[in-house]
Amino acid sequence: MLLGEDGSEIREDDLIAAGFKDFYTELYSAQSLPRGEVEGYLQTGNLTWLTQAQAEEIDKPFHIKEVIAAIACLKAHKFAGPDGFPAGLL
Repeated sequence: MLLGEDGSEIREDDLIAAGFKDFYTELYSAQSLPRGEVEGYLQTGNLTWLTQAQAEEIDKPFHIKEVIAAIACLKAHKFAGPDGFPAGLL
């Protein structure tokens, strides 16, 4: 099921496919903002920046123990990741 722009339920496969096609066609054909507008926003917007210490922390190499701990937290029967392998195979 897909929700239409007006909130209505769309249940027919061909209409769902058309809805996805229309959405992504519009999304990827949108014109980008002028560079000056983006740069102006980045300079004046209320953005949170990383401190030097935070930047160094996230740039540190990760250790095998961290990878093993992250894999151990995965649920075995969940949907496969971008590589196509479900967590249960790890």
